[in-house]
This record gives sequence, C-alpha cells and structure tokens, in this order.
Amino acid sequence: WGRFDFQRLSLDAWGELASMQVAVDLERDRGESYHTAGRVEREGTRITYHVRELDFALEGGAWNLVRSSRITWDEGVIQVDDLEVARPGNGEAVRIVADGSLDLDGPLQMRARAERVDLERLGGILQLDPSPRGALDLELELTGTAASPRIAGNLRLEGLEVVDTRFSLIEGTVDYADESAQLHLEVEQGGERIVTASGSWPVNLALGEVETRLPSRPVELVLEVNELPAATALAPLEVLEEVEGVLNGRIEFRGEPTDLRPSGELRLAGGRFALPEIGLRPGEVEAHLVLSPDGSVAVEARGRSVGPVEIEGTVDLSNLLDPAFDLRVQAQGFQAVNRRDLEGRVSGTIFLRGRYMEPRVTGSIRVDQANLFLEEFARTATVVDLSDPA
Repeated sequence: WGRFDFQRLSLDAWGELASMQVAVDLERDRGESYHTAGRVEREGTRITYHVRELDFALEGGAWNLVRSSRITWDEGVIQVDDLEVARPGNGEAVRIVADGSLDLDGPLQMRARAERVDLERLGGILQLDPSPRGALDLELELTGTAASPRIAGNLRLEGLEVVDTRFSLIEGTVDYADESAQLHLEVEQGGERIVTASGSWPVNLALGEVETRLPSRPVELVLEVNELPAATALAPLEVLEEVEGVLNGRIEFRGEPTDLRPSGELRLAGGRFALPEIGLRPGEVEAHLVLSPDGSVAVEARGRSVGPVEIEGTVDLSNLLDPAFDLRVQAQGFQAVNRRDLEGRVSGTIFLRGRYMEPRVTGSIRVDQANLFLEEFARTATVVDLSDPA
C-alpha cells in the first residue's frame, strides 16, 4: 500500500446498512498490529463511527482508547469528538488527543495535543528509515478556513537523535497565517542554549491542492549559534572523525525560498579532526567564515599538524552543486600524511582555483621529510595475474 507494508488485513461487519457493527485488524509483523471496533451509522450523507475500541500493539508497549469517541463525515466535514489514545508509561502516561472539526468548504476548528510521544515508535508506525529518537510534546490549534488556515502551536523535543546528530532539548513556537510561518526555536545541549532560530518562512499550508507550497515571498530568518559543538554541525560528513571544537556566530537568511541569500559570520575555535584515509589529524584549528548575500564565503583558517598551515581566500557557493574556489594554502613542515605505510611533512604554497568539477591547483610544494614503510606495502599488496581472464 504505497510505501507502507502490512502482512494481514481483516474486516468484519454485521448488522444493517443504516447501523452496522465493524471490527478491523491490521498487522505489520508479530510486534506491531492495529485494531479498532465500533458501530457505523449512516443517515443520508452523514456517516458516524462510534469508536468503542482503538488499540495499537507496538514493540515496547500498547496504546489504548481512553474513552469512547465519535468520528463523523458529512459532505466534506470531519468531526472528531474528544478522541484520546494513551500508553501507560513509567510514572507518566503517553497520550495523543484530538478534538474539533475540519470543513473543507467552511471554517476549521481543530485542537490536537501529544504528550511524551516516542519518536522512534512513531517513526516505526510511519515506516521511516532511519527513525528519529526522542520524546515529543506538541500542542496545535487549527482555525480559519481550508483555503486560508491559521495554525498556532508549541513543541518540546527531549533527547532528539537523528542519525549521528543529538540535541538534549528543542523548544519552540509556530504561528502560521496568510502563507507565512512565524518561527522561534531554541536548541539546548547539556543545559546550554547552542542554537536559536527565529523569523518567518513563506509556505502555503492550505488544505487541498495548490499551485506551489513555497510562494515567492520574502524569507526573514535569523540563526544564532553559541558554542555549538563542531561534531554536531559536521555529523553528516562521515569522512571526518574525532571532531572537536565549537562554533559561534550569526547568519541571516533573506531572499526567497528558491533563492536564499545568507549573510553573516561563523567562527570555529579549538578545532580538531581526523581524516583516517590519509592519516591527517590537524589540531589547534581556528577559522573565520564571512558569508555574503551573493553566495561568496570569505575564508581565514589556520591549524597545526606538527607544523602550521594557513588558508585564506573565498569560496563561491552560488552554485551548490559546483562551487568555485579561490584559496591560498601555505604550509610549513605540515604533516599532510601519517599512515602505517607512509609519513610525510611538506612546506610551500599552493593555490586552489576553478570549480569543484574542474579544479586547478598551482604552486610549489617541498617534501621536508618522508618515510615509506615497505613492510606495510608488502602486507597490503594484492597480486594480479594479468594472464587470468577472470
């Protein structure tokens, strides 16, 4: 069923068409199943489902309907009457509550609340891979009309983990109206606020089909970074290991959603990282990046691996798929390679220009010291028989 995969579906119904008892069971695997039962009434165009049972059996716990509820459909209007499901927890229940109505041709009045929802289990229901981890508290109120909704909400995420990125707490608010979402988010790590994002983002959240979800309207978003661990910011770069250091700065995003123009600056202090493939492990890394609205980034950076290295110049990110470089790299006794089979220190100046797809490297480099360990070469060598057609 689309991207959803289930092993078994059963539907039982008995009674008259105007008033019918139903029971539905859906099973994904032995550790995950869904069940609902109740009475369906039909009167003209109105269909009402009196929910008597609603159970989710998920790995690690079961969700149950707290009290009988009712869901009504009538010519584009959906009415939900105090629907609440909960899962007993250790000291506090996990619950989701919804109440109100959605009229696709008229007014909206819907409230929803989620308390201590496990994101990993929710990701399992939605069959997300990988699933995020954390506990979600959320309050939403939907008013206005389907064509022009208004949304007010608060969220709180504790212990969020997405792949290798972890935050201890995220809190924020959102207010949406007239194709614009006003946002304010605060991110904490270990009790310290490390990221604040606030401003507006144009988006069309009308219920139904629209020409575009990202209207051509101004973006006004400010991102402030305070002692953000470099390991968190660079987690998507899997080639880097042993990342240390902190980032500070402020970036403003202007323009339109399809043509963002960031400006501001970032500073890295106490940086360190490793590139195991070549054995590069520079430390004492300090960097200053200045972003301009035209997409250029002025770079000043220095670090040390036995000897020092300095980098300065610009990177043009106006084309993210093929950025342009104009960088000067100066090294003095810098240990560029440190592997089991090879060690090397270099000095000199090189210039990196051109684009990512067609880089140009010029300059002069002197090898100050190099050690080649033949035993390691012999250990890792592969003999290829050129006479073997395989």
